[in-house]
Amino acid sequence: MIISVRVKNRQYDRRDKFAYHIEMHDMYTGELLPRKSWMSADEFCLSTGDKKFPFRVIHMDDVVDGLLHSNDRRAA
Repeated sequence: MIISVRVKNRQYDRRDKFAYHIEMHDMYTGELLPRKSWMSADEFCLSTGDKKFPFRVIHMDDVVDGLLHSNDRRAA
């Protein structure tokens, strides 16, 4: 299942410490992956497409909103 999630940027509260602009939210799109054994119940995995870092762990409290992609035939 392919999803997009808008997530709170944890660096936003410290944005004045950076020499570049920090967005309030980050947008991630990827395949929802099975939960790893070491993850807590309020986290999920999303694929990244990067061979070096193949998945991202997202805490559900950080999710602002999300979208299930309708062109994903497996989601039907």
